[in-house]
Amino acid sequence: MTATTSRSYTLLLTAVVTVLGALASAAATPAIDGTGDDAESRRLEAAYRFALGKLYAEEADYEAARRALHQALELDDSDPYARLELARLYADLADNARGQEARFEALREAAGQAGQALRRAPENTDVLRLYGRVHLRLAEVEPTSLEEARKTFESLRRMVPGDLQVLISLGQIYLWRHDFSNAAEVLLEAASYRPRNRMINRMLLDALYGKRAFDEAEPTLLQMLELEPRAIEHRLALAEIYSGRGEHRKAVAVLEEAPEEMRGDPRLREALAIRLHRIGEDQRALELVDGLLAAGAGRGDSLTRLRISILSAQARYDEAIEAMAAWQPQDAATQVDRLLLLSRLRERVGRWQEAIDDLERALALAPPDDAPGLELRLIGTLERYGRREQAIERLKARLASAEGEELQLLVPTLAEIYRRDGRVEEGRRLLEQTIDRLAESDGEAADELRAQHLGFLISAEDWSAVAELAPALMRSGSAALQLVARSAHAEALAELGRIDEALALLAGDAGESPEVRRQLLARRVALAFEHDREAVARELIDGVAASDDPEELYFAAQLWQQGERYGEMIPLLERVLAAEPESTRALFSLAAAYERTGDVERAAGTFERLLELAPDHAPSLNYLGYMWADRGEHLERALRLIQRAVALDPDNGAYVDSLGWAHFRLGNLEQARQMLEWAARLIDDDPTIYEHLGDLYVALDQRERARQSYRQALELADVTDGSNEQLRHKLEQLGQGL
Repeated sequence: MTATTSRSYTLLLTAVVTVLGALASAAATPAIDGTGDDAESRRLEAAYRFALGKLYAEEADYEAARRALHQALELDDSDPYARLELARLYADLADNARGQEARFEALREAAGQAGQALRRAPENTDVLRLYGRVHLRLAEVEPTSLEEARKTFESLRRMVPGDLQVLISLGQIYLWRHDFSNAAEVLLEAASYRPRNRMINRMLLDALYGKRAFDEAEPTLLQMLELEPRAIEHRLALAEIYSGRGEHRKAVAVLEEAPEEMRGDPRLREALAIRLHRIGEDQRALELVDGLLAAGAGRGDSLTRLRISILSAQARYDEAIEAMAAWQPQDAATQVDRLLLLSRLRERVGRWQEAIDDLERALALAPPDDAPGLELRLIGTLERYGRREQAIERLKARLASAEGEELQLLVPTLAEIYRRDGRVEEGRRLLEQTIDRLAESDGEAADELRAQHLGFLISAEDWSAVAELAPALMRSGSAALQLVARSAHAEALAELGRIDEALALLAGDAGESPEVRRQLLARRVALAFEHDREAVARELIDGVAASDDPEELYFAAQLWQQGERYGEMIPLLERVLAAEPESTRALFSLAAAYERTGDVERAAGTFERLLELAPDHAPSLNYLGYMWADRGEHLERALRLIQRAVALDPDNGAYVDSLGWAHFRLGNLEQARQMLEWAARLIDDDPTIYEHLGDLYVALDQRERARQSYRQALELADVTDGSNEQLRHKLEQLGQGL
């Protein structure tokens, strides 16, 4: 006989003796009602059957246990524990069932018995636990059971705080339901009791990722990495969180701290290459990518794309184009992306016909929904390279069948091209005809086009027409369009010499939202500066600056900037930074204000401080780099800073111009030519870019092209701009052969 069997017989003997003793005692006591079949005897017999059922269940004799427990309930069905034991028995039968149907039939019976036990003992935690567990298992085939389980475990959570099994079960339910907020709340509670429990932490991470609370996941990931330093998924996730906050150097550190044996993992190497590229360590990033590609490791398409991005950031455009041309992704969407990037790269080095051909191929492959946007990109490229008539014909052909949003997108584009081509009346007529057409079917779309029409008239400086048309749009049902119309009307009145009316029109109303009042105030201050009403502007700004709120102080500084009063900005921005030392926008504005007031050293120091906080702040990278390049200082570092800015925002014409100018200052004339010509295509109305081009062509001894560039800059320059005299002087020097 085994020890277990011996123990079972001992327990059985004990139970029998106990019950028989109770029966004998009951027999010696006279029955209250005078009958021999009294309730007490039935209760004791039921207790005996219950004990017997439990013993059979322990011996895994489930059929005998089931019979005994049912007999106990027939004798006395008031005891919740008999129901509870029978529910447990059916739950065990479900575990041992050979088929799915038999398993779920047993679970349904278990749920029924547990439910009856719960009705008799609604506060009994043992009953509640089993009832919740059974319904949790049953939810696989009966979705309503999941809600029953949730309510049960929430009751237990209130009754027995800190019960880990209850919290884990409840967390699992919320995860299954994609209720990530409640899941995170429950699992954070569980983690507070067992902070180093791996299962709880993994579930908690799932919940935090689900609710996109990545910053909240950081402490859990750090703890998981302490417990499992080789868990690469956790390391990659933590790096992703840091990168998402712009803390790419911290991401690099996390990846480089991986155990030695993990560092060859392709996932880790690719993730490290991405972050190195983001912090400007492009050569290290390129070595990692080339190693992965040579080994056939990692994700081929993403690695190729990353390699091209790195080469572009290093201004190795010909190599980038070669790599892009050799890359042949399988799916059409990636192929379209490849062609768009290839077109951009070819434009950058002046291979415009190939760039146009790439866009044509992309348009042929793209789905219909993407076609209007691609068409506009192609039209923009055609116009940049002097093929304006071809761009117009393409637009007109597309407009013949355009409806809805496509119509609203294409019409203003064609009207603007007409304006730039000197065909203002054609552009105006096109807009008016389309507005009339839309007014009958879509009043909201017609109003949006009216706002674009106002912009067209402002560009053409037809102020009388703006003043005539704006009031009608001010009655639009859209608050945003009302604001556009009001600002346009005020600008027209000011340009027509009615400045007091303009300023009164922009006065805020108490019934308007704070954001609308703020925008109106900004426009009012700008008009006051533009029309020599500085006293009015100062009074308005001082009213804002009287606040101690950093938001209001920053706004006041921006208002001074509209009048180019940079010295007035500095004390306001210093007050903002006293309250918010890591405000990147305040640091950027302060650095720019220092530079504009001639305090270059403080400007550079402030930019350096900002870049320590936000290494990928492209405007700061560009501003500091250009400031140094223009002064001929720290040229190598200036070039690296601007290259980084261009890598982050490759189609920003101002950044591309800065890069060209840095190359020019370093004597890299061919690279300077590529960049400055590309910048002039991206921004065709910036006199600084054309002046830079003129200086470059002089250095290349291309005198006629230099003359054309200087003349273009002179035409675009503001008549009040002091650079006019400098441009005229450069033209005179060319005429004298100097």
